[in-house]
Parts: sequence; structure tokens; C-alpha cells
Amino acid sequence: MYLKPIKRTIGICLALLLLLTAAPLGGLAGLDLFFQAEAAYRVGDTIQYGNYPQTKVEETDALRNAASGATWMSYNYYIGTAAEFGNDVWNGQMAPSDYMQFADFFCDDVKYRAVKFSAYRPNYTGLTSCADNSRQDENGYSTDTTYYFKYEPLTWRVLDPKTGYIMCESIIDSQAYQNTIYYSGGKYYQANGSSVYASDYAASSIREWLNKDFYETAFTTPQKANIETTTLDNSAKSSSGFSSESTSDKIFLLSWSDAANRPYGFNPSSIFDSAKRAKGTDYAKCQGLYVETEQDFSGFSWWWLRSPGINSKSASCVGAKGHTGDTSVNDTRGGIRPACILTNLESDVLLSDDLYSEPHVHTPGQAVVENEVAATCSTTGSCDEVVYCSDCGEELSREHKELPIAGHTDEDNDGLCDFCEKQMTGGNHCKYCGQIHTGFGGFFTKIIHWFKALFGQRAHDEMIG
Repeated sequence: MYLKPIKRTIGICLALLLLLTAAPLGGLAGLDLFFQAEAAYRVGDTIQYGNYPQTKVEETDALRNAASGATWMSYNYYIGTAAEFGNDVWNGQMAPSDYMQFADFFCDDVKYRAVKFSAYRPNYTGLTSCADNSRQDENGYSTDTTYYFKYEPLTWRVLDPKTGYIMCESIIDSQAYQNTIYYSGGKYYQANGSSVYASDYAASSIREWLNKDFYETAFTTPQKANIETTTLDNSAKSSSGFSSESTSDKIFLLSWSDAANRPYGFNPSSIFDSAKRAKGTDYAKCQGLYVETEQDFSGFSWWWLRSPGINSKSASCVGAKGHTGDTSVNDTRGGIRPACILTNLESDVLLSDDLYSEPHVHTPGQAVVENEVAATCSTTGSCDEVVYCSDCGEELSREHKELPIAGHTDEDNDGLCDFCEKQMTGGNHCKYCGQIHTGFGGFFTKIIHWFKALFGQRAHDEMIG
């Protein structure tokens, strides 16, 4: 019964063996392409792309001296008025502050980020600052201390090699999904007076952070060019009525359906999916990342998904144990695992050339005017004065300027404004000499014009002389 299939298989193997022994090397080109295809990326493979501060390093005199000359920038992290977790956490009174700062610099041709904070980052943006309201101290980071983190290549997991869909293998930062939230009438909004739900991904703080702060920090200009703009479905994870509109982004978070997609390597049948579990970098822990302490899942952290949750104040997430759920959008302990689609997974710009070298020193070029809107006789104009590097073309500065009202002009000397055709004040312009003749006003001007038409320019000049 099974003899014919066996004979057929043996025959195919013998034919292939004869082909391999008899064919010249050039005739095996197709077979070579087969093996090359087999060597391409598969789901679950990892690549390195871009770089970001990750591993904490001990302070040295060299690091301290290099950081002393760096420019410190505020994270503008939010802080609220509620002393403890409760309804006041969503009172809309949270505001950005300068209590936590960072500085990027080079030391011995290696890039680092220094971090310091004078107050603890609260677990929720609506809370006040104290050690009890923060994960930073539990992660080993204290106020009034400077910490140093080394920039290192980011490792990404391949989710779909055909489309170039990748996701960060580690949790690389800790951020709130939405910084501001206000409770009113049984619903949660992004601010007092706003009609946008707090769980709206399209208008969320995290979407802006991913495509601005992270994108600008992690990638060089050639790397950015290799990242596609992706149209995203931002539906809620259930029919809760809180879906967000679609967006088109370079960097984004996985959706709830992505995290349950078996072709991406996840197990939708497992409550605690090990493929979803992730650990955070030292830098993420310094930002206040939640880190699980339960024995079987110790060291893992939860991370955000982009899909809005079951109500207007929650968004989807993956728990430290690998399960999916949702939590309040202004929780700052949520891990970030950025995702994107690369045009070419095997691009030669995968790693940054500037990771272990001094940064390029820009040469400012001459300022150029862009986006000019001319002023008129009654309205102001505007323009942008932009300075680009004359070597690499990168934009160095952009200053928006307002152009003053031009006022009425009468270049054709017809007594009317060239813009609005309004009668000019202060007299009437003679269309022949351009002067303003006062006295009898418009009537006298008409006589002058008539006299000119009849007797010529010399008689006209004598008349008004």
C-alpha cells in the first residue's frame, strides 16, 4: 500500500544526487539561491539597529569630568497633587517639572547619558513625589545622585521577516501612556474641558514620545530613512467604544491583537506566555520601571500596548508574567518596547557609526528664509529663518519671525493703496508728479490733471509751482 510513495521518494533522491554530481558549478546557481533564502531572517531572530542608553556604569573621574561640561536637559516629567492613590490621581492637576534631568556626552570616544533627579518620579503622574510613591528607590536609584548609562546598540526581535516588522527585545524605557487625565461625569478625559478620552492613542503622550524623543535619540539620519511610515489600526481590545482613530507613524507600540498573533511568535492559547515576557534595562529601571519580585517571574516587567482598554482611563498592556490586561494610562511604571517596520532588514545602516566616536561638529551656514507669508497694508506677515549645517545639511536652528504691517503704499502714484485701493491719507497724489497737493484737496487735484491734459507738463508745473 505504501510501496509506491516510498519508491517515488527514493527515485527523487537518486535524481537529485545525479544532478549534484553531474552538473557544473554554474548550473547550481538556483540551488545556491535556495540556501541563501533559507539563511534569511526568521520570526524570533534578532538584529541590532540604532542605539540607546542602557547599561549602568560606575562613576569615574573621567566620566564626572566629561559630564561636567555637558548640557543638562529636563525630562519634563509630570507630578501631581495627590498624596496617595485615589480619585485625586485623576484630578487633572498634574504638571511637568524639572526635578529629573539628563545630559548626553562622550568620554574616551564612547557615548554616555548622565541622569540625576532631586525628587522621586511618582508611580502615577497625579501623585506627589516621595519614595513610597515611586519605584526608583526600589530599583536602587536615589535622589541627588548622578548615574551614568552607556549608549549601546538596540536589539530587536523579528516579528515578520517579510514586512520587516520588528520589536525591541528588551524594555528600554518607562513612560506613562498619557501624562494628563481628568475625571468628569463618569468618564476620563485628557484634560479639563477636553472631549478626548484619556485612553486615545492617537492623541496620547506615549505616541508623541516614541516619534519625537525616542526616534530622535536612537537613530541616525540614514537609519531614519530605512524606517517606514506605517498606518496603524488603533482599535480598542474589545467592543468598549473607546477605539482611537488610525494613525501613520514611524515608531509605535504593538497592538493587543499583535501580542496574540501566533505567526509573530506569541501563544494566544497560553495565559502566561513566555514569549511575551521581557526584562528592562538599567536605564529603564532608573526611570521608575516596575520590576516583578515574585519568585517564578522575578526580574520581569510589564509593558504597554497601544490598544485602548476596557474604559476611558485604561490602555492594554502585557503583564510581567506574560499575560495581557490593562491599567490606568497615567501609570509611569509601564515598560516601553518600541516597534517599527524596516524597509530593509539587512541594511548597511543597522549600526550607528557615531556610537563610539566624537559627534560631527556642525558648521552653520547662512540663514535662509522659509515659509514666508508677506505682510500687507493691514496684516502682519511671517517667516522662518533657518540655519542648516553647510557640511551635512542638518537643520541647526529655526526661528519664527513676525513681519510688521507694511502700511499703505502707492508706487503708481494714483492716490490709492496698491494693496487695498484705499484712498491715501494726507492729501491726493498727482499722477503726473507724484506729490501730494493739499488745499482744495481732491477737487484741486482734478483741475491739475485736467490742466495737464490740455496744456502739457510745463503749464502743470507752473500752476503748482
